[in-house]
Amino acid sequence: MPYALRTGLFSGMAATIGAVLLAAGPVQAAGQKSFRDWSAVCDNLGTCVAFAWPKDETEIAWLRFERAYGADAPVKAVLAVYAEDDLDVGGGPWFLDVDGKPVPGLGALYPTQDGNGFWRMEIPDAKTRALAIAARDGAVLKLTRRKKDPITLSLSGGGATMIWIDEQQNRLGTPTALSKAPGPSPLVVHAALLITPGPAVPQTGLPASVPVTAMAVAGECEELDDWPAEALIARLSPSVVLYAPVCSRGAYNAVYSLVLADDQGRGARRVDLPLPDGSGMARISDPMNLDYDPATRTLTSFSKGRGLGDCGDETHWIWNGAAFQLLLARVMGECRGVPYDDWPTLFQGRVR
Repeated sequence: MPYALRTGLFSGMAATIGAVLLAAGPVQAAGQKSFRDWSAVCDNLGTCVAFAWPKDETEIAWLRFERAYGADAPVKAVLAVYAEDDLDVGGGPWFLDVDGKPVPGLGALYPTQDGNGFWRMEIPDAKTRALAIAARDGAVLKLTRRKKDPITLSLSGGGATMIWIDEQQNRLGTPTALSKAPGPSPLVVHAALLITPGPAVPQTGLPASVPVTAMAVAGECEELDDWPAEALIARLSPSVVLYAPVCSRGAYNAVYSLVLADDQGRGARRVDLPLPDGSGMARISDPMNLDYDPATRTLTSFSKGRGLGDCGDETHWIWNGAAFQLLLARVMGECRGVPYDDWPTLFQGRVR
């Protein structure tokens, strides 16, 4: 589930944190914002993504803008519509208008099927700025398509969204700005955090279960006899094993506790993981749906905001030999049917 929802729903599951693993260096990120019927995310490298949604939340469609940091970075735009049961219905030609007027230079559009059950139209780069300006100033965007009723996206909040994105990218008052706001803004985008993974270690000879000493510091865990779930056990270093028992579960999320100890469970200590700015929390002690890849030393958490898995967050951490460092965070705070490939990044690091 999204970070902001996690605290309220699972607050009773988290135990007092013992030892804390610190990532090397601070993480920087602009964060997440919602403006009426728009939502936007900017990551620590200045890449921003914005979505305009239908007023009717049962309608699965969106207009997605993406732009990287930098004066020459183009605006990317995609319009996606759920194809329902018949992929042959709802395809091109599509026609867009904003407040009843065609978007300048944007004629008939011919979408393609994306393999995820959506019609998807990538707007030509030469036309995306005109579409963004129209979306900024307009009230509604109407999509007309063959054999289907029109779809209406609300553009309420578009102007505020463009101002916020321009501010994050230091574009206010510049020729490349999408907003009308004066500038400039003082934001400086930091270079990506470089992470060196710790040495790979074999996973042979691991304990078959979580030692009693590790369970003792894991916190209060529910009885899961009616829904058995295997603990995640992985060797991080020759003398360090990650024990992650499942301490609670919901309909589609398993909640883990994180403990480090040796093979016999000696020196057991509770740990937590760093989160990026804009996530609503600085660290997390109860990640969900964990997986560990010893080849890349990557721990992954994917928490679903609902059973469809179309919203929530996915976070990756790298074990550097002494601690877990944040590598990647992707978020989708709106449960609107958006597949994972379209989720924005909130943080991205680089592996050396």
